[in-house]
Amino acid sequence: LSPSFVVALGALMVAGIANGTENVTTDTILQKRVPDAFLGRVFSVRFLSFSIGEVFAYGAGGAILDASGARFTYLLAGVATAMAGLAILLFLAVTHGSQPPDAPQKGGEALREH
Repeated sequence: LSPSFVVALGALMVAGIANGTENVTTDTILQKRVPDAFLGRVFSVRFLSFSIGEVFAYGAGGAILDASGARFTYLLAGVATAMAGLAILLFLAVTHGSQPPDAPQKGGEALREH
């Protein structure tokens, strides 16, 4: 799939950096927005859904790989990921696009909260 091992290794490094950044960002947002009493439950559901999703992804990916080959499987996964990302962006634009942003806090109040 890759022209060389070095190119594949570089792509995996970029993917790992992006994944780490996403994990930190998502965890931070959840910790700031979810009440402490529910934080454990929310993280449990989050990681459970990833684990269940992986089971189905490995099964579907294996079946597609056997039927169509590696290049098509990666292409299909990329297209599906792009479509999911676009759907999320459209959903956010429709549900949050017409709302004005929150007003910034006054200087003293913002400093006391942190």
